[in-house]
Amino acid sequence: MTERRELNATEIRDLLDDIGRRLASRGLEVTALVVGGAAIALTIGTRDATTDVDAVARQAPEVYAIADEIAAEHGLLEGWFNPAAAPWVPPVAYEWSTVQIVTGGLTAHLADPRTLLAMKMLANRARDFDDLIDLARELGLKEPAELLQIVHAAYPDGVGSKMPTDEDILIDAAEIIRFAQDA
Repeated sequence: MTERRELNATEIRDLLDDIGRRLASRGLEVTALVVGGAAIALTIGTRDATTDVDAVARQAPEVYAIADEIAAEHGLLEGWFNPAAAPWVPPVAYEWSTVQIVTGGLTAHLADPRTLLAMKMLANRARDFDDLIDLARELGLKEPAELLQIVHAAYPDGVGSKMPTDEDILIDAAEIIRFAQDA
């Protein structure tokens, strides 16, 4: 039976290792960028768990088929390893990432806190608020304008109609910074 369940950092790492082993056994090498809750869990460690791994693979769509094989074996939902965030990955994401997991045929770049903050600001979802506070704290942000600068650096050309106005970003950023400093 497949279920939507939470994956902690250790489980995510083990699943990435499994993907890497399977890629290597097929003679494949794939580079992927891990974003979202999985990247937070694996880098700054403030996120206990996530239900999926948002990962954008540069080559070899086989990586997603391999992840679905693993899902069937571990009772996970198909798509637990998915490229859903691909349209929102900023152009600087690979350049900014510094942490890599190299395992078998998989090189997983983990999005850095700036990338994660910018992506979550763009998503503008209530469920991301705690992550945004943790990311602002991790980055040592003290002023809303600092958060706005990160969003602009990540998306220098914007992202069309999904880009919030600077005013909206600053309003949200003020609340995020306030909570980050209170904790």
